[in-house]
Amino acid sequence: THPLLRPLTVRERSFQVEIAERAKKENTLVVIPTGLGKTVIAVLVAADLMKKGKILMLAPTRPLVLQHHASFEAMLIMESSTILTGKVSPDKRISLWQETHAIFSTPQVVRNDLVRERYSLEDVALIIFDEAHRAVGDYAYVEIAEFYSNQRKEPLILGLTASPGSKKSKIEEVMENIHITNVEARMRQDDDVVDYDRMVQGGANPGNGGSPSPARGPLL
Repeated sequence: THPLLRPLTVRERSFQVEIAERAKKENTLVVIPTGLGKTVIAVLVAADLMKKGKILMLAPTRPLVLQHHASFEAMLIMESSTILTGKVSPDKRISLWQETHAIFSTPQVVRNDLVRERYSLEDVALIIFDEAHRAVGDYAYVEIAEFYSNQRKEPLILGLTASPGSKKSKIEEVMENIHITNVEARMRQDDDVVDYDRMVQGGANPGNGGSPSPARGPLL
């Protein structure tokens, strides 16, 4: 159990822990069905990286951003956290960025601030891209990942998705766009997931947010 995890909020599953351990070492895309605990993996990785710098969690919509912030607050002892939205003035966003250790935002806000050089990603130890399959074309995730790789000496990226797309070319594009070098994929029928999934389907609460299991090897 990590000292920054709040007691009795996370029942660690072996598959979550294994994926998190790999994700602490290299840019990783986690592919797990909805309801099996991608957020728990993100929390486990963030707990270890917080000592190295800021944590930036990005999600496509404001409701998702709020949900992730609430989940992190419930499971993780954070020095300070904030939600950045376009409704906050640019000057206020700059001060919040400078003062806060864990930042939750939609990607458009961060991308626009980076383009205008309001702040830098050089102090960010980990960026988490939720719904990472969106990182194609001109979606803001792509540009943020590029800024990050240019501004941070040792960038670490964690992508989360339940639906990476069935085409190999789409998955490869996502991996290239957010600089992924490792893919951890689990399915409901995997041995290390199936017992947990039965608990979830049966309405049990096996801990805050399900968990994924260790990588079964590359997705590609």
